[in-house]
Amino acid sequence: MKQGILLYSLMLLTQLLFPQLLLSQESVASAVFEGDNANLWLLDEHSNVSSYSHGKWLDTFTDANYVLDQGQHALINNVINSSTPGSVSLAPVSLAGFKKAQLVLGEDSGLVALSVFPGGGEYKETIRVSMSVDAALLTKYKVITLSTTVEGEDKRVVQFAETSISENGRLTDSFYVYKQGDTAVESTLTGLKVGGEETLGQLNETYTLTIEHPDGERRDTDNDGLPDVVELAVGLDPLESNWQQDSNGDGWADFDQWLRSESGDTEEIPLDTDMDGWSDIDETWRGTNPEDKVTALATNGSAEPAPQMDTEQYRNRLQSFKDHPVAARLYSVEYILDLTREGVAIIFSEIHCMTLMLY
Repeated sequence: MKQGILLYSLMLLTQLLFPQLLLSQESVASAVFEGDNANLWLLDEHSNVSSYSHGKWLDTFTDANYVLDQGQHALINNVINSSTPGSVSLAPVSLAGFKKAQLVLGEDSGLVALSVFPGGGEYKETIRVSMSVDAALLTKYKVITLSTTVEGEDKRVVQFAETSISENGRLTDSFYVYKQGDTAVESTLTGLKVGGEETLGQLNETYTLTIEHPDGERRDTDNDGLPDVVELAVGLDPLESNWQQDSNGDGWADFDQWLRSESGDTEEIPLDTDMDGWSDIDETWRGTNPEDKVTALATNGSAEPAPQMDTEQYRNRLQSFKDHPVAARLYSVEYILDLTREGVAIIFSEIHCMTLMLY
């Protein structure tokens, strides 16, 4: 198992290193001579790679003084002593980076002003891109502004101040890349202090997604029943099964509110005109009357008197006379279909087509 992880990591890293060994027509100074080349490569659970510099050769992973998160693995210069140790039966292998590392490791070096994880490259699924800012900069600047443009159109502007919450010395802003093909990301970090604004860092990355999923852009990466594009429209995480998330605690899942709102609002509680526990739009979808305001029981000449008002029996009887769906709540079973009946397969085919049209 350990050897498998190590070999797979080496394969991914080889794809990154080999292009750097090619000679270009234009001479460029190497980061090796500046001491800021990569000594450690971090791989996450999605096989994304980011590089770190320690300032010196790393013979053992403990020398890096780095704490891994769950699902992460790290390769160092002396491969056999990486975070997942290699077998002693493996031939000795050493790695050295030639490009400038994205991050800087070491007790005294801290983080570079602006970094990104994962770095640009080729990916086969939706990825989360996290822009990382050194929180220590807030000791020098009153406000730090991170401006990120995705594919020349979608511009994100995030401001960090003294009250901003950091984690492990980092301030982060994350977004997702999900479209097939190339997505260019440009980020600029500026700091505001007395005397004006200064540029602290800039990054330009290109992410190339080669989607192999049979559903293409309708794929559901986290298998929670919602396509990635729908989760992104709602504001959910397409890489985690959080479709029932209720951000504001109003009793309605964000997705349910988004689905029932003409404007895609996840804060607006759906209207329930007749107050029967079913929103107007749900009753419209199901073919029941959203304005069926049954307010009192009538005996209609029955010998059995109506229950006394303001009692549980009265309220239950009143509810039974309302025009409402069979199911008692939104996600309960309403009908059980006999799949052996003739014509059911055709019906399900039509429903499937209608569902795809919603996306």
